[in-house]
Amino acid sequence: MLKWSDELIIGVPNLDNQHKKILTHLNKLLKLVDLGFSLSDIKLAMERLEDIVNVHNDAEERLMKKYRYPYLKQHVKEHRIYSDNIKIISKALISHGSNIKLNGTIRSQVEDWYSSHLVAHDMKLGEFLRKLNQK
Repeated sequence: MLKWSDELIIGVPNLDNQHKKILTHLNKLLKLVDLGFSLSDIKLAMERLEDIVNVHNDAEERLMKKYRYPYLKQHVKEHRIYSDNIKIISKALISHGSNIKLNGTIRSQVEDWYSSHLVAHDMKLGEFLRKLNQK
């Protein structure tokens, strides 16, 4: 289970709340996968996650553009990779159903987003925005 901690706060309340919401939905998805829930339940969870992630990415990208974040291009690229991966996994679920290999892929993607994107990239954005506020 992925856990929220104050160390993950980037300092933008709207984005922090969205991160918490994403984490909650990631954990729900992992639980559905781990417990072998039906394909329709997992697919619905994936669709909900995709919607939440898209809203979040749009908000984050608007903020980065507004403040001319120097790593905008790289960050947006990361967003596209994760969004594309969600779509690929959703299509695979529809085509092949839930299986051990696909469940492992889902878990891997979720953990990668958490450890790589949220902890590394979004924290870097938070640092940049906090420095702007100190000026």
